[in-house]
Amino acid sequence: MKKSERKKRNFDVDIDKLRSALLERERDNDSSNPEITYDRFEKIINELSVYQTELEQQNEELLQTQSELDRQRQRYSSLYNLAPVGYLTLDKSGVIMGVNLTAARLLGVEPNRALNRKFISLLEPEDHRRFFDYLNSLSQDETREFETRVRSVGKEDRIFKLEGALFHDRFDDQTEYRVVVSDVTDNKRAEAELRRFRRTLDLTNEAVFIFSQGGDSFTYANLGAAALFGCDRETILSADPAVLAPDGDERTFAKTIDRLVESESKYLSYESRIKTKTGKSIFIEALVQFIEDDEEGRFVVLARNVSERKETERQLREARRKAEESSRLKSSLLMNLSHEIRTPINGVLGLTRALHDRIEEPALKGLAAKVLHSSRRLTNTLHSLLEYSQLRSGETPMKLEPTSLRDIAERVVENARAKADAPDVRVSLVAPEDVYCDLDRDFILQILGNILDNAIKFTPKGKVEVRVERRRDEQGEWGVVVVRDTGIGVSKDKLRTIFEEFRQESEGIRRRYEGSGLGLTLAKQMTELMNGVVELSSVEGEGTSVVVKFPVVEFARSVAPKRSTRDGERFRALVVEDNQLNVEVTKLYIEAYADVDFALTGEEAIEKAQANHYDVYLVDINLGSGIDGVETMTRIRALENYNDAPFVAVTGYALAAERKLLVGDSFDDFIPKPFEKESLENTLKRLGFIDSTD
Repeated sequence: MKKSERKKRNFDVDIDKLRSALLERERDNDSSNPEITYDRFEKIINELSVYQTELEQQNEELLQTQSELDRQRQRYSSLYNLAPVGYLTLDKSGVIMGVNLTAARLLGVEPNRALNRKFISLLEPEDHRRFFDYLNSLSQDETREFETRVRSVGKEDRIFKLEGALFHDRFDDQTEYRVVVSDVTDNKRAEAELRRFRRTLDLTNEAVFIFSQGGDSFTYANLGAAALFGCDRETILSADPAVLAPDGDERTFAKTIDRLVESESKYLSYESRIKTKTGKSIFIEALVQFIEDDEEGRFVVLARNVSERKETERQLREARRKAEESSRLKSSLLMNLSHEIRTPINGVLGLTRALHDRIEEPALKGLAAKVLHSSRRLTNTLHSLLEYSQLRSGETPMKLEPTSLRDIAERVVENARAKADAPDVRVSLVAPEDVYCDLDRDFILQILGNILDNAIKFTPKGKVEVRVERRRDEQGEWGVVVVRDTGIGVSKDKLRTIFEEFRQESEGIRRRYEGSGLGLTLAKQMTELMNGVVELSSVEGEGTSVVVKFPVVEFARSVAPKRSTRDGERFRALVVEDNQLNVEVTKLYIEAYADVDFALTGEEAIEKAQANHYDVYLVDINLGSGIDGVETMTRIRALENYNDAPFVAVTGYALAAERKLLVGDSFDDFIPKPFEKESLENTLKRLGFIDSTD
């Protein structure tokens, strides 16, 4: 039953009792109050009934209003407590009179424990005075802000921003402070980080620009950007981003940017010339990155002035061009020097050898021997210096192929035995089995030649043994050549520098032995270029052992058809040489075996090859102003009457790099100038024109 209905029933009962009382009074003829009649009283009763009805309606409206107020109060309470910001109500002394759930959570306290608590109890002591100054500054006209640190239990201090105003309640005539509380710690950290970032950007040498998509000016530019353009930051911020256009083409800059937005990578790098605000032209290197965010696209540009680098690169290119030209000229000089010195030395060496062999008178024969020795020494020094120069320049090509160590050792020993400089030294070869390694034939010949020459030179009397063998260790299988002598040996303090350039056991003006000191240096460098190892051990006064080893390769040796020895039969040789002296030397060396014809030019050699049959061609490479030896060989081989006769390059171009151009598919063999009789004879023996027993 509703409350209004209960009140209405009680009111009706009272009226009925009143009416009954009036009727009873009238029957008793009570005239004590003659003015109040029954009709009059009935009228009053009716008026009261009407009034009662109005009161009931007003009461119903009041109940509905109260219910609506309860609903609104509940809604306000929910909104107040669940608001995303904190709300506080403080009295004039700073005591918390009201707090919503958000503010309590931010402050790290329970809502019921926050009430009637002084707000300063949550602050750092040094902020108390500032807080009261802040409260005293508040008015009803405007809100004011205040930042302070709040001590949170179990957490690090947080920074809060208060936005408050003074409020006067006219109903209860009280004054209070109403404050909005927000945690700005993360924002403050972000701002601090942004400031550090900006300071970092300002300290960097890079120029940094930021502009919005479709923007007509920069939204950010660091100090580096201002320095790049030679102006202040404000001038740059007001500039059109098109000032960074590649190659200064501002008209197409917008299209370039649009293409960047549509690209997958979202970045563009370029180098370009731009003009600064002072009119100076500089070269920049720029990287443009498009960054998409929720608001709008932004372009970040990193740029640097690379004018000095470009100038340095230009200078380096010029220096490289000059270096390459110098290297080319040096190589050309080395080749010419090699040829121009070797050719006349060949004449000196050859004629001296001829004189030495023909002179009977001992004194004159001794003089010829000394000239011969000096010529050989000069030749060895020249060759070592030129080879060392080429190795240092990195211009020495290699051609690695399976090579027989025994064949190489035999040839090196043959050449060593042919020299008459060490009559008291016996050179022997021990090669019980053959071993193949991937080697450059010219390199290994020179390596073993240098090592053997050293062994003979430092063995005044005794023996030098060259041994070829196969060894295995934890690193694999090796083909090994050991050169062991019974010479003077090397002292312990010299062993660590023995492979250094120009080093010998005896040095300076007191040295006892000849030579440039490059033999072992060249041997070590060439060996390492072919993945080999050189090891040296020595005992002073007892001798030295040098071990050269290379990885073994399995190789089935194909036996090439050897030219049959002519059994004393003479053969015909055409010497193609533009130096008459060298023609005479060659004739002196082989006139016992061959009929020698000669041609001073390539053209003359071709004519003679057309008219005559030759068994072998000994061809110089540099033949003066006409065609060279390579062209001469090519044309002779193309003749109809060519009979597959071998071609031997006999030339002053004796460096390893030059040999690669001549030996192999071109010439059948190679004899460097200056050469001695035994070198030429050994070559003709290998080709089958001279019996190896001769």
